Amino acid sequence: MKKIVFLDLQNTIIPNICLLNNEQKTMLKEINNSYNLIISSSVFPSDIEYFCNINNLNLNYTASSGSIAKINNKIYKASFTTDLSPLEQFKNDINFLYFEDNFNFYIYNYLDYLKALYPIKPNNTIFINNFSDFKTNEFTEIVLYTNKNANLLNLLYQKEDINIKIIGEDRYKYLFRIVKKHINKGYFIPKILKLFNTNKENSIAVGDSREDLSMFEQVNLKIATSNAEDDLKNKCDIIVPSFLDNGALKYLINNKKD
Repeated sequence: MKKIVFLDLQNTIIPNICLLNNEQKTMLKEINNSYNLIISSSVFPSDIEYFCNINNLNLNYTASSGSIAKINNKIYKASFTTDLSPLEQFKNDINFLYFEDNFNFYIYNYLDYLKALYPIKPNNTIFINNFSDFKTNEFTEIVLYTNKNANLLNLLYQKEDINIKIIGEDRYKYLFRIVKKHINKGYFIPKILKLFNTNKENSIAVGDSREDLSMFEQVNLKIATSNAEDDLKNKCDIIVPSFLDNGALKYLINNKKD
């Protein structure tokens, strides 16, 4: 029986969503043939689809901080329902907001600096002009960059069914990621193990950041790259060389029977 591998993408394989070199592409294809490979990433599904397309790969994956899984071309979602219309009163404090729905990309306030931060978008991009158009809609992930406005923060934190994670901040602004309560990169792992008719003993996770700790909690063998954050290294079983040296890819190829 093939082992199942949950392999983080950014800073575990490559630094960002980009074209693999020939060596990396060959190794990733070999891993995909040798294991039940699941790419695990915080980016939107359209980003991983883009990554797969430009590298001529057909991969299973989890995306949007674990709220979406694509397994054997079937989509599984951990969605939440919320009303965006109250944000209308704070639109001057919102630097940008974006989310994805069925590979349509919705974005509010797409400024020039955001193009550099988030250059990859699907073909179907819809620009938001009025938050009142999104009353009680279903979402899997919302990314929100705002000024530090106490009233806006209170509005967000009053919503009991969502998990708000601050993924970046400076003196004046917050960058939020909003997903359903209790969702993380490990959320779909038990379901995926069942789909492949296997169990935790037959599973591996490889990552580099604290966000990958939730994967470690659901698998047997835990692997961190040498460039990983200390919190992850402290929980891992094995440390492999950095993504700059293709450490994770080489380890998986050289230890297929472990």
